[in-house]
Amino acid sequence: MAQGNRPGLPATRLRRPCVAVKWASSLDGRAALADGSSQWITGAEAGADVHRRRAEHDVIVVGTGT
Repeated sequence: MAQGNRPGLPATRLRRPCVAVKWASSLDGRAALADGSSQWITGAEAGADVHRRRAEHDVIVVGTGT
């Protein structure tokens, strides 16, 4: 069995959605600067990992201003 299928198997069996949450925050727990502007928080390796993980999902939902 492929490692990537494991999280979705219980959801499939129970007929429920499999939901994955990804959140990037700085060391102080924030996602943007105080004025609401954003900056890059994650590095190249983390960015590559999240793109790989996104490719494994059928749907991606993003928040406001992303």
